[in-house]
Amino acid sequence: MNPVAKMRSSRSGLRILVVAVASMLVGRPAPAQQPVVIETEQARQIAKQKAWKVHGVTPDDREFALQRIVNGIPRYYITDNIDAADSLSSDECWPGGSSGLNLTGAGVTLGIWDGGGVRLTHQEFGGRAAQTDSPGGISGHATHVGGTMIAAGTWPGNSDYPAGASKGMSYEATLDCYDWDYAVDEMAGAAGGGLLVSNNSWGYVTGWAYGSWSGYEGWHWFGDVTVSEVEDHWFGFYTSYTQAYDEVAYQHPHFLIVRSAGNDRSDDGPGPGGAHYYWNPDAGWELSNDTRDPDGPYDCIGTTKVRQEHSDGGRCPGRPRRLQRPRQCEHDQLLVVGAH
Repeated sequence: MNPVAKMRSSRSGLRILVVAVASMLVGRPAPAQQPVVIETEQARQIAKQKAWKVHGVTPDDREFALQRIVNGIPRYYITDNIDAADSLSSDECWPGGSSGLNLTGAGVTLGIWDGGGVRLTHQEFGGRAAQTDSPGGISGHATHVGGTMIAAGTWPGNSDYPAGASKGMSYEATLDCYDWDYAVDEMAGAAGGGLLVSNNSWGYVTGWAYGSWSGYEGWHWFGDVTVSEVEDHWFGFYTSYTQAYDEVAYQHPHFLIVRSAGNDRSDDGPGPGGAHYYWNPDAGWELSNDTRDPDGPYDCIGTTKVRQEHSDGGRCPGRPRRLQRPRQCEHDQLLVVGAH
């Protein structure tokens, strides 16, 4: 076997071993059989018939959309909160920076998958962003993330932020924009066409979330009570959907999938005995006072982020200037913790 084939075989074997060992050792509840999955288009048709939420925004401005029905339970993508700062020291890679690299992103195309369309007419993009699919509308979250990636830095400045503070990390790059529907297939096609990086600041709603999915505002618990009545087994669970992302990265080794780690660590719900809504397999959303586990502080990485062949990113709070040493970054109370 030639060295390249041997390396690929070893990686494949290691992936299988990691998944198998994790399944045996994690000790979390697991479904007794393969889940029954209804994909996006049919799931949304069913949701409309049953008057379930299909799209919406939570009270803390996180966008969500129904993507699948799994074992009868609606499963939603949701955007992750974002806090941009220069703690990565991207400016040190720019012209005049201490690295001497003189990088601006010129000639590079980046990809973004998010909860809707990017506002292409925004002054920060200057015609460098293109929507490659047909989203249902403009997303503030997608536009914000797109700006973090490629904004030109046209902000004139005020008493709070200096001129140019809006500059993105690759401020002369171009951006291919997609909404999050059919992300796996779209990434495979884009990677095959030469795209090198995709950013994904979203994931499935898992465990506790505050919103109005039931039609009533309050805490909702997204666990499957037929698997466990206290723990959402989807945290840390490696699924066929997770594997599909890994396969894209494996088939396109120069394509980097960047994901937000998520904000579930501090989600405790209403507390022991507190009122909340959960999914009753026989009746849909139902009010309950049962006590269920908090999402954190550990083992709270959602299933879309539990992959071998990608990069997770998390925020470092309270650092308006760059870090000199890794220990200067305190772990954010929202940022998830787990092994993957």
